[in-house]
Amino acid sequence: MKIAILGAGLTGLSTAYHLKKDYAIYEKESTPGGLCRSLKQDGFTFDIAGHLLYFRDEENLFFVQRLLGDNCAAVNRNSWVRFQKRFIPYPFQCHLHGLNKTLVHECLCGFKKAKEKLCVQGASENFEEWIYATFGCGIARHFMIPYNRKFWRMSLRSLEASWAKKWIPVPTIKEVEEGALGISEKRFGYNSTFWYPRQGGIQALVDGLKSRVVPIETSHEVVEISVRDRRIVFKNGREVRYEKIVSTMPLLELGRMIAPLPEGIKKAFSKLRYISVYNVNLGVKKPLDPCKHWIYFPDRTPSFYRMGLASNFSRKLAPLNATALYFEFSYLPSRSFNKNNIIEKIRRSCSAMGFYFEKNDIATVQVNDIKYGYCLYTKERALALDVIRDYLKSEGILSCGRYGGWQYSSMEDALIEGHRSAQVFLKERRAS
Repeated sequence: MKIAILGAGLTGLSTAYHLKKDYAIYEKESTPGGLCRSLKQDGFTFDIAGHLLYFRDEENLFFVQRLLGDNCAAVNRNSWVRFQKRFIPYPFQCHLHGLNKTLVHECLCGFKKAKEKLCVQGASENFEEWIYATFGCGIARHFMIPYNRKFWRMSLRSLEASWAKKWIPVPTIKEVEEGALGISEKRFGYNSTFWYPRQGGIQALVDGLKSRVVPIETSHEVVEISVRDRRIVFKNGREVRYEKIVSTMPLLELGRMIAPLPEGIKKAFSKLRYISVYNVNLGVKKPLDPCKHWIYFPDRTPSFYRMGLASNFSRKLAPLNATALYFEFSYLPSRSFNKNNIIEKIRRSCSAMGFYFEKNDIATVQVNDIKYGYCLYTKERALALDVIRDYLKSEGILSCGRYGGWQYSSMEDALIEGHRSAQVFLKERRAS
């Protein structure tokens, strides 16, 4: 065994698929998939929070279609923003029509002024500054700032903005004007069309990859990586030798397992920050809304930042005349998250916006407390990652994926990173 792949999520499985041979893959859970697993319960299928497939590169779409075959459908996004007790089509900045005239005027004028100033301004120093410079005071004040504060749980001035351009739709002045008049027909954003398995939940993608790699060593939780003698120690008592490692586990966890770890590298690891996500999945014994896919919530109430109707992705996720729902709350790991009476709070919030169901309509509840929800793009992140990556490379370790690379990324990105990681070692193999 030459290459040890740690973690059988999408990136690890993609790495294994493209390596073909001379590797072993280890997963700490009893089943592969990481956060891309699906759980069946009382006739419902739940993903671990919301998972969608969207593609910027057609080759990646073809790759997924080969894995899933006929079990893959294209879906036109139907997502919304709940703003001042009304539903506004997402993205907010492109659909101002329906707001009161004062708000429309404030948002539209602010956007135009921001566009004019942007021609002479330099790069924004932080995320909050980028929001104001990109969208103007109106859109920033009413949606962008409150939603992102609610989501990131910290001052937006402490975050840098390099990631934002890829993920947040920035329209033209004409597009905002057309949206304010209600005459826009354009679909905005990277996920305006997404793909989802017809049945089996997002687990179907994992199963497609799993069937094409060597048997995965599950229930293998790493407790130590000895870089001096290239040895991995697992919690179950097993030890293996390796030449190289591809790690897809959260970068902070990897740092805790390497021994010995130089003090300077420990300091770099200590600079990494993240937020956690509490995901509540509900199976409800009645139809709610047949069209909406998910909704964003910039207001303080409800306390969840997003809810989704997963059974509108695929009707196979819920029994006939039932609905599979998911709710996502973010929280800082340094602060406690109040879970008391959370199901009843969710039910009341849903009823207040027109999704009526009673306690006895809830068929099942499934909860996931996700420690590493989103990596924070703090100002210290980039420099810390450079130090960490250089060190890991010197020790024959490649850390990649959403959490291994400490980045905001998609499932498509995970598949791409696995391919790239494999290419690094295949190139070395050919050179030798």
